[in-house]
Amino acid sequence: MIRHLLCLSLLLVSSGFAAGEPDRPKVRTLCAFIHIDRAGYKAQVAGALTMLRAARQEYMKNGWEVETIRITTQPFPEYIKGLSHEEAFKFLMEMDALAEKEDFLLNIGPAMMTDSDDPAMMDLLGEVLSKAKVINATTIIAAEDGIHWKTVRAAARMVKYIEAHSPNSQGTFAFTAAAMVRPFTPFYPASYHTGAGKQFAVGLESANVVERVFAETAGDPDRAANRLSVELDRYTGIAEHVALTVAKQSGWEYMGLDPTPAPLMDVSIGAAIENFTGQRFGSSGPDRAHLR
Repeated sequence: MIRHLLCLSLLLVSSGFAAGEPDRPKVRTLCAFIHIDRAGYKAQVAGALTMLRAARQEYMKNGWEVETIRITTQPFPEYIKGLSHEEAFKFLMEMDALAEKEDFLLNIGPAMMTDSDDPAMMDLLGEVLSKAKVINATTIIAAEDGIHWKTVRAAARMVKYIEAHSPNSQGTFAFTAAAMVRPFTPFYPASYHTGAGKQFAVGLESANVVERVFAETAGDPDRAANRLSVELDRYTGIAEHVALTVAKQSGWEYMGLDPTPAPLMDVSIGAAIENFTGQRFGSSGPDRAHLR
């Protein structure tokens, strides 16, 4: 049983899924990746929003519910270079206000990507996340070159600062210390990119599909794995067809669909596994995960 559950877990991570009929998963996010400059960032954001809003309409026209539209920039230290600490803080808060006004989520990328980066950027980010209403951000604490211990320490210091300085410590939810996460994920706060921009990705909220398949195949791991693969592949195909249409119409490059079966509130991967096995994991079990 443990071996089968491990196989199912790997399948959950690696399989794609998209819209079905009675229990069609939601599009959790349509995420645009842009490479901004300070002088023209408002126009660049406006261009991204034009694409995202058209993409949202295309998905809705094809029967999808779209929960959020998002914009992820290159790492923010690149476009605040040359500004004083106060000027950089003001600029990032202006971006936050724009995101709130235009009703999109914003990720300003990693404060540090390697241990050679300036830890002062982490301190600046702590101040921003303690005040911002929309901004998300990340830092890279491990990659192919190993663990970034200097970054780990800076991240810990920053999280402690946000805990003490944001209302109810909620600013910490807009940050993650990411390890081995590749660029162009549409899920927050780990989303980032280092490219030229004018790209987009799609993220689905598909835990309901897993829950249904597990309920229908309880006690039969092989049948569950086969059914889940079929269902999620079917949904992926439908979702990607719409994404490719958006890419053709907009001229933006489609970077892929994130197949993580993100759980939310009462739609739980943990509950699906518990129902499948008949075993309760308790409050510390796997059913408390939530990908944003």
